[in-house]
Amino acid sequence: MRNIEKDDEVYFYELDNDAPILDLLTTKSIEDNFREYDKILDYSLLYTMSNGKVDKLPAHIRPVELADVFGEDSLQLRMALMDFGPGSQGSMYPHLEYHRRFFEPALGQAIDKMVNRYNNGTFKVFRERGQLFVQLNGDVYELTKK
Repeated sequence: MRNIEKDDEVYFYELDNDAPILDLLTTKSIEDNFREYDKILDYSLLYTMSNGKVDKLPAHIRPVELADVFGEDSLQLRMALMDFGPGSQGSMYPHLEYHRRFFEPALGQAIDKMVNRYNNGTFKVFRERGQLFVQLNGDVYELTKK
């Protein structure tokens, strides 16, 4: 669940196998059975869960740490989960997909701006396939960060 009022609050919960909502999800579509879903879902509980309040959870719901699910709990992962739910878009891990679609292009643009500032001298700096290179007198050297 994500807190729609904040940019980085994402919470995961584990349900018992006999949770009423799981039975409904495995037997009836949401589209034709909205009233049954509406009856089972407790929207005030869902709201408090989206804010991470776990003091009044039913016995069949338990909070799960992001590190237990994804092996980490970072700001970048939390931001990715605000846009991508696991399994909802593509088959990639949400953190990596978010990095590929948003962070890499932004970083590339920032690097391109720096590169253009250096290209007024006797050498040329350029970026190719995410790597930086310098061309001096016809020779090309790859730049790496130490």
